[in-house]
Amino acid sequence: MGCSVIGKKPSGVHLEKIKTSPQWDKTKEKFVNRNQDEYDLMIKNFDYWGMTKEQFFGKQKNRFPKSKLPEVIPDLDKFNVAKNLTYFWLGHSTILLRLEGKTILFDP
Repeated sequence: MGCSVIGKKPSGVHLEKIKTSPQWDKTKEKFVNRNQDEYDLMIKNFDYWGMTKEQFFGKQKNRFPKSKLPEVIPDLDKFNVAKNLTYFWLGHSTILLRLEGKTILFDP
């Protein structure tokens, strides 16, 4: 059982919808970060080693949640027929997303 390829360059109605986004640069014909200067400054000033040292050896106040995190049993029947963007956070960095009839699992 293989996976079909998803994704291609947008065209037609889909491309026109994309072009209405405030993040779409008509001159460059691509999405852009509207706050690129702020982002570049943040990356320049980021102290990776200091953050890593603090994570491993520091005394973080909020290392554990103060109460139990909520648990929800997803309604997969509604999820599978959703017309709008729908997603479930499955924990840590894993998200199950449904968009335009496609289901995508993000688990970096």
